Amino acid sequence: MSRFQRLLLVVILVGIFGLIRGFAESIFYDPLTPFFKHDYLENSLPAINFSPFFMNLFFRYFVNSMVSLAIIYLAFPKRDLIKFSVWIFIIGFVVFVIPYYFMLTNYTKENYLMLFYVRRFLIQPVFLLLLLPAFYYQKLTDN
Repeated sequence: MSRFQRLLLVVILVGIFGLIRGFAESIFYDPLTPFFKHDYLENSLPAINFSPFFMNLFFRYFVNSMVSLAIIYLAFPKRDLIKFSVWIFIIGFVVFVIPYYFMLTNYTKENYLMLFYVRRFLIQPVFLLLLLPAFYYQKLTDN
C-alpha cells in the first residue's frame, strides 16, 4: 500500500471518529452527556439504567478502539505493536471502568471532575493520542 493510500485511509478513519462524536447522542445511551453540558454543578446525577449504559459504553469504547487500532496499523504496520496496543486498550478499559462504576454509584458533587475525566478516557480515543507519539518516538530511536 502506498504512503498516499495509507494517509487517505487515516483521514477517513479520523472522519469516522468525527461521525461517532457527532452522532453519539442518537446512537449511544448516555444520560451523562446533557448532565455535563449543563447542570453538573447544581444537580445530582440523572437516573442511569446501568445495564444498557455500560453495554453502550463498552460498544463505544470497542468501536473507538477498532478505529484506533486501524490507524495505528496504517501508521506502523507491525504485528507486535498491534498486539501491544490491543492489550493496552483491554487493560485501559478495565482500569477505568471499575472506578467509573464506583464513582457513579457513590457520586458526590465534589468528585464531578474526576468522573468527567475518567468518562473521557472511556468515550474518547485518548489511548490513540498516547500510543501514536510513543510508537513514533520508538521508531526514531530504533533507527
